Amino acid sequence: MEDVFADMRDTAPFPMSEIDLGKLPEIKRAALAAFESEGAEITYIDADKPTDRPGTPELIWTVDLKQADGEEGKVLLDANARVVEIILPESRIAASAEPWLAPVTVAETRKRLEQASGRTLDTARSCSTTRRAACWSRTRRRPGTMANFIVDRQTVTRFGTPMPWEAELNPTRTFTIADLAGLDEADIGNLADRTPTRMNLPGAAVFRYTFTRNALMMNPEDDRLLVEIRAGKDDGWTGGWVTYDLDGKEADVMLP
Repeated sequence: MEDVFADMRDTAPFPMSEIDLGKLPEIKRAALAAFESEGAEITYIDADKPTDRPGTPELIWTVDLKQADGEEGKVLLDANARVVEIILPESRIAASAEPWLAPVTVAETRKRLEQASGRTLDTARSCSTTRRAACWSRTRRRPGTMANFIVDRQTVTRFGTPMPWEAELNPTRTFTIADLAGLDEADIGNLADRTPTRMNLPGAAVFRYTFTRNALMMNPEDDRLLVEIRAGKDDGWTGGWVTYDLDGKEADVMLP
């Protein structure tokens, strides 16, 4: 029988046999090393199967930590003690964060999505904007369906409820985060620099990156994996985009 309450829960049930207590020492060491705060101590450890993360359901260990100065954070790890997410105190984020659309941040966001969901996650669209990123990917809650996941400075979590036609998984239009591995920080920076020049729009700033297989309005049958870079001026309406394949060749352009 279909579980009609699947979309109402944030965690899935699992048998105790899936918990390997022998891994706890390794999990503790990995969490402390990833948190990178001298004198930090573990205050709580929990294991569950969250359903608000992208990918297939898996056991996640959440390790709560407190720094020597009293500030708190968390490290999430999988059953094999691999770190999938680090939640730092706000003070440490403010001191270390790059601008959200900096090429280094866009590249790091892809790595975080890969950590959070695995290299084989089916993704239909990944988008970085001025304040956060979003990824339209296969959901844990209902196999064969898609959901929107928001990526902020700290976490990757499911957001909103898609319409039925949005939730349908179309295998011909999906890709994996690993498919983008060849596009590194330097490549993203080069494409971002080229975009305002190609648009003949001096002074324009990039405000969105979108990775997708169906970006071409005039040729929807083209299933290449592409990156669309949008740029504009701060007047709010002068702008356009250039779409490139992963080798940096132009595939489409919309001029102001």
